[in-house]
Amino acid sequence: MIKLQYKKLMLTMLIGTALISGCAGRTNVPDDHFYQLPEILPTNSFNDYPVNGTVGVAPLHSDGLHGERAILYIDSKLPLELHRYHYHHWTESPPRLIRESLLKYLRESRLAPSVIRYEPGGQVDGVISGKLIHFERITGPDGIKVEVALELEYNNQKLHQSWHEEYNITLPVKNSSLHNTIEVFGAALQKIFDVFTSDLASNLT
Repeated sequence: MIKLQYKKLMLTMLIGTALISGCAGRTNVPDDHFYQLPEILPTNSFNDYPVNGTVGVAPLHSDGLHGERAILYIDSKLPLELHRYHYHHWTESPPRLIRESLLKYLRESRLAPSVIRYEPGGQVDGVISGKLIHFERITGPDGIKVEVALELEYNNQKLHQSWHEEYNITLPVKNSSLHNTIEVFGAALQKIFDVFTSDLASNLT
């Protein structure tokens, strides 16, 4: 009888220890954080559509890590190394987030009567395509920055119209929070979209 009670006591202690260890382990694991881009609206809208017909926005291309959901950073002391933040992710890959932001931006800017998502074989008058080159947070002794570089292209084969340019911008980040960094990514994209739409309007009309 005494041996049975002893065994029950030892089993209870083991279960309790396991539960405490499990709870302690869970409290030490950081929470995952997921970020979406802020709403990006045009600084100015066109009175009349400078581009005729339906414009399709194709999926953006990217290389390697830029096509994943990881938020990337570079230590300015080691500029050739790319690093990923653990537990901090985009809600979608940057090329997808940027494409959706560009779609909404172009519609709000009144660039063309119709702006839609484009897939190969779709019926549109012109296509905007591009590639994401840089989308990183840069840390260093002189502060934190955000670098965004996009290669954007417009083609209308019917009218033999085309435009191609690489847009690169670096902006400072006020503080060390990743939330503020995400806001600056949005500000950088807005500046690029502003210049791109202005380029199209002035070169295709």
